[in-house]
Amino acid sequence: MIRRVLVLAAVFFLVALATSRVALVAHELVGHGLVAVALGADLVGYKLFLFGGGWVTYRWPAGPPGEGVSLAVAMGGIALEAVAGSVSLVVAVRCRGAVARIASTAVATILLLHAGFYLAAGTHHGFGDGRAAHDALGAWRPLLVVPLSIAVVAGGFWLARRLAAEVASWVAGGTMARAGQIAAAALLAAAAHGALTYGERVLTRDDTYAHIMEHEDVRLVARDVGRFATQVRQVQGRAPTAEELAAAKARFEAEHRVFPLAPLLGVLLGLSCLFGLWIAVRRDSAPPRDPAWRFARSPALVCASAVLLVMVLQSLAPS
Repeated sequence: MIRRVLVLAAVFFLVALATSRVALVAHELVGHGLVAVALGADLVGYKLFLFGGGWVTYRWPAGPPGEGVSLAVAMGGIALEAVAGSVSLVVAVRCRGAVARIASTAVATILLLHAGFYLAAGTHHGFGDGRAAHDALGAWRPLLVVPLSIAVVAGGFWLARRLAAEVASWVAGGTMARAGQIAAAALLAAAAHGALTYGERVLTRDDTYAHIMEHEDVRLVARDVGRFATQVRQVQGRAPTAEELAAAKARFEAEHRVFPLAPLLGVLLGLSCLFGLWIAVRRDSAPPRDPAWRFARSPALVCASAVLLVMVLQSLAPS
């Protein structure tokens, strides 16, 4: 049972890491960079993390772009992920090889759920690619965020059920045991990817990326605390005390607090994926087969190539 979980976890991890690296390059350099250049911008620089995200910066020689152009550039990466994820689903239906079909289904699952979650959370909280939509929609944001969040949760159930059905024959035992093995493999793969991403972020702190991913309420609190400190200096001729700053920060945090969509959506997505997994395993009656480590060879080669691609492109980034 342990070997089955480890083989499946290895395949999940390698496919996920390869997908996230190729998606990162396409998202940043094509979805943002190439779209911006096509609309009149000059590419200034970019950063591609080996295991995490990235960013692209550009300059507009003709002056600040209009709202439509800004939205097109901001949404280019997410749109590209959605298209690629949809294509992967079609490929998965046509694949005959078990590993290729599992990989294609996993790629579709990763791309579609990431695109939907990132857009919904980013639009609501005002960070990342969703910041442009956050500003453009204003009070109308729920018209996009609510149906998109529902679609993400429903998509998590459907995609997880489909992926679990593909790997159900890789595990053995009763329904509970098989579901537990698949869930454990997915958690191990996610934990390994997360550890690499977190470790890289700790070792290579990037202020530009931190600013891009900062939520709007955090920016507003920092702005208001700064204004408060300036006002105290002007009126009272002294710097505010630590207690005054803490009280002001707490007051502004309460004032700018928003509905915690990102963590709630993450929990609901996780539960919907688990439910889809359970349904798939319960309905599957195929006899188990013995998964071999050779199943991880092709994903490992693709993963290594994808990581190498990121390294090469980052080495070519403008300084």
